[in-house]
Amino acid sequence: MTDLAVSATPRVAALNTIGSFLGRWRGLTMLVLAAGAGFVAALVVALVGWLTAALHGLLFLLPAHERLSEQPALATPVLAVIPVLGGAALAISIALARRFRTRRGRSRRRRSGSARR
Repeated sequence: MTDLAVSATPRVAALNTIGSFLGRWRGLTMLVLAAGAGFVAALVVALVGWLTAALHGLLFLLPAHERLSEQPALATPVLAVIPVLGGAALAISIALARRFRTRRGRSRRRRSGSARR
């Protein structure tokens, strides 16, 4: 053995074994990963749909099991302000995120008098 040779640690050996096994079953591995990603995406879509229905019922005073798009009119015209308040909250949160976000590495802001490299 030379000085450049490094013996594989048990962790590296285990990763090599897993890699060779997955290499032989690459198609099945990709199928299982795709099925898992699809399942998680379906759960997220169902959760977002449920949350949207719950919030519409709460904010727009809708009866149970009714959708906002099915309503001929809102209960009171004041409820039309809710989307405006949501947009304002989104704009404020974006402004705060930009203001207090920390960045790694170089800053995008250019200082006055600095030359471009």
